[in-house]
Amino acid sequence: CVTAEPYPPVLSELVSECEQLVHRHFSPKDIPDRWNLNTCLINFYGNKIVDGQTVDCARVGEHKDFEPGPVASLSLGERAMFQFVSSQGRNSPARVIFQQWLEDGSLQIFGGRKWKEELFHRVQRVDKKLGENLPVEIENFKVRRINFTFRYVPKKDWVKFHKFFTLFWVICQIN
Repeated sequence: CVTAEPYPPVLSELVSECEQLVHRHFSPKDIPDRWNLNTCLINFYGNKIVDGQTVDCARVGEHKDFEPGPVASLSLGERAMFQFVSSQGRNSPARVIFQQWLEDGSLQIFGGRKWKEELFHRVQRVDKKLGENLPVEIENFKVRRINFTFRYVPKKDWVKFHKFFTLFWVICQIN
């Protein structure tokens, strides 16, 4: 995780509310020492434009978040089918354990052994019902949904930006 500036006020308020919800509704054993939602990953879901054709690429394959503690997720735009799945690897189909539509403006918070360690999660698809094209300028891409995922990254895993950039440059030179 690269250190960055603080959240803007509107997100800072939301993050504070999420942290309070976690402390009220989660077992202390599922909340690491010094836990706070100190990072945000922003995902854009929509359509790629390839040779003038629209290609729907609005999904995320099954994965686990390895940052410790609960995760909070805010969805904006078209609704998305979010699933928790049990998976035995690429050679066998995943079994859906729980699924829900994440509507525009929905907040999802999950954590604990079952949801973070045992199960995988994925965005199976994003609807096109509203005809949303969010006003985000990305070349050859039409954004239908944006997701903000707030997580905790322990300070020991932070990297100063100039060190990250130097490491990135070295990796690029090797490849």
